[in-house]
Amino acid sequence: MNKCRALLFYVLIWLALTAQQTFSQQAHQDIRFEHLSQEQGLSQSSAHSVLQDRQGYIWIGTDDGLNCYDGYRFTVFRNDAKDSTSISGYPIYSLCEDRSGSLWIGTFGGGLNKFNPTTKSFEHFTNDPKKPQSLSNNYVRAIYQDRSGSLWVGSDGGGLSKFDPSTKTFEHFTSDPKNPKSLGGLNKFDPATKSFECFKSDPKNSKSLSNNNIKAISQDRAGSIWIGTQGGLNKFDPKTQLFEHFINDPKSPNSLSNNIVSSIYGDRSGSLWVGSDGGGLSKFDPSTKTFEHFTSDPKNPKSLPRTQRVLAIIPSGQSIKITQNRFGWVPILVG
Repeated sequence: MNKCRALLFYVLIWLALTAQQTFSQQAHQDIRFEHLSQEQGLSQSSAHSVLQDRQGYIWIGTDDGLNCYDGYRFTVFRNDAKDSTSISGYPIYSLCEDRSGSLWIGTFGGGLNKFNPTTKSFEHFTNDPKKPQSLSNNYVRAIYQDRSGSLWVGSDGGGLSKFDPSTKTFEHFTSDPKNPKSLGGLNKFDPATKSFECFKSDPKNSKSLSNNNIKAISQDRAGSIWIGTQGGLNKFDPKTQLFEHFINDPKSPNSLSNNIVSSIYGDRSGSLWVGSDGGGLSKFDPSTKTFEHFTSDPKNPKSLPRTQRVLAIIPSGQSIKITQNRFGWVPILVG
């Protein structure tokens, strides 16, 4: 394996641009990439998730443990078979900080973990076939806390679960082919009826969702919802309930770089940063509907690493942090 690909996966994008700057050549040159790797103490090069907590620490989920970066060094949390309070397992595909400051970790096979920053211990939530109110599946892909404090957990094969922190129980929502208001495609949940309004791809309707395989979702300040799919970027208007598609056009250099959109983030200026699985990082200008691309340049050490897979994007002051990985992807919601 190429050493550069194996090691250089974590990128800090220092944005020296203000909200008034445009897509000029100078602006493009002002954006540089700083690489962090195993050489700085990262446990493993396969990073699937990243989060910056309220204290400023950077948490990175990998195939070999949970990493905490304080700006100078890494602290790694690994599973210890002799310690029931250690992390239950990895790879780590999702991270979420709740309102109390606790960190929730979604593992692929080890269930859901809650990390207590004071005691530095982990509480485990796993599937128990004998308990219907336990976690539905141990392969956790996504975690999100809503305004009421409930935790929503998306799993690979177990559908969607709502976790009540007070009772420590899960309520499950799955796909039912006989029920049009169950999970499928893009879903809008009604808490009152506990039912879903589903939006799916329809080849006969050019204003429908472009692809049902959804990898990322983000809402902009205007209320529009941006959806990253296996078949391009979609903009959804909640009022008209119509979708606008942005896909790669080989003949247009300012089109979407790759149709597999794995991460989305809207910055303060209104621009949209789009990470793809194979097309690097792109910046979308809603006013011109064009994309500016940032990819690997062997002659420029401050460009992206050779791998063109951008898996996660999070804000951090005047910078944006992204993760890159050759081995997998993870959607993260930035809100």
